[in-house]
Amino acid sequence: MCVISVFCISECEFIGLLSKVLKYRSGFHDFIHKYLNFNDQRLTSNDIHYLKQYHLSLKITGIIFTVLVIPGLSFVYLCEIGLVVWFYFKNIITSTQLILTTIMLVSSGFHIGFLITSLQISTLSAAFCTEFLKLRSRQSLKFLKSNHCPKRILIRKFQWNSFHREYVNLFQQTALLNKTISFQLYIWELGSKVSSITTCVFYSRQISMGISNTFIFGAMISVFVYITGLYTQLTYLPAYNQQCCRLLLEWIARQSIKNKTKKQRKMIYASIKSNLFTQTMNQNKFGFHCGQIFFITKFKVVELILMNIPLILLFYK
Repeated sequence: MCVISVFCISECEFIGLLSKVLKYRSGFHDFIHKYLNFNDQRLTSNDIHYLKQYHLSLKITGIIFTVLVIPGLSFVYLCEIGLVVWFYFKNIITSTQLILTTIMLVSSGFHIGFLITSLQISTLSAAFCTEFLKLRSRQSLKFLKSNHCPKRILIRKFQWNSFHREYVNLFQQTALLNKTISFQLYIWELGSKVSSITTCVFYSRQISMGISNTFIFGAMISVFVYITGLYTQLTYLPAYNQQCCRLLLEWIARQSIKNKTKKQRKMIYASIKSNLFTQTMNQNKFGFHCGQIFFITKFKVVELILMNIPLILLFYK
């Protein structure tokens, strides 16, 4: 039942993504097109080296995952086919049942292999894109901290426009990537809930845990762990947004405490602009969503983990 549910959910995801691609509404393609001509000089040598190392680590992770999972999955299905053949020779099943069961096992094995491969490719691609956004947001935060001084920040128009332009650009690119990732996260969240419920029911019905039962239990529980870990990696943008907003609010507070002079009265327009921009930053949903259900933050990830506890207790018995 769990396998059928996962198949249905994956097909819904494939149809949804294919529909967006055919209608030219795929945010991921717009994101890639935007950064095809990205100027590498906007990054420091350390940042470029870090991205290269991160890309290499993703490739190594993908290779290790493929080497471990695909042969293991093939071994499991070969054992199942061998068990079906053994049932046939023991006259437990008929030849028709043997053929139908073998076809179903082979087709489901290829389909699960395809799902695992596509999930791996999409995860590694999204991981690199989000890490690139994380690096750019970290650059903005460093710029703000290094220039966080009343004599330098926002007083000089060039510095203010540079931060404002970088923040707006980063927000737009995050929104483009969120169009694709939010839909995928929604589908994966459904799969995580189905897997969690099935795992609880499966474990509660077992009299004893053997090697096969433990393997199935670990495979189903790994879906929940994978989704939770993915959510954790996507909570950095709201945190950076709050840090930038806090730095700007501290500067505004310092400026309001200082005595008003003739020179400062000329900065009334800049003060109003900075206050409005800071309020907008504080209200922005700067990050990623799980469909239209919730906005991913550290608090929300902890809340989801705690909400799964009564769900597990409900289906355990």
